[in-house]
Amino acid sequence: MAVLVVTYVVMGLAFSIATRARGLFSPGGAPHLDVVALGVVYLVTRIAVRFVLPGLAAYLIASSAIDRIRRAFSGV
Repeated sequence: MAVLVVTYVVMGLAFSIATRARGLFSPGGAPHLDVVALGVVYLVTRIAVRFVLPGLAAYLIASSAIDRIRRAFSGV
């Protein structure tokens, strides 16, 4: 999980630096494919960190709590 968060931060920094120098599109309208590819990778890591990781953490916490509750009441 931590590797994904660090990757997200590094990709955000790299995308920020890349778009500061030039944008996604040239003045003529042609895309800068390297910046677009970097943006796609950044977007995928952003979605994973913002949506997938919290859901995974909630699932792991809930399943751990359910297991503890089952073990506590299994002797009853």
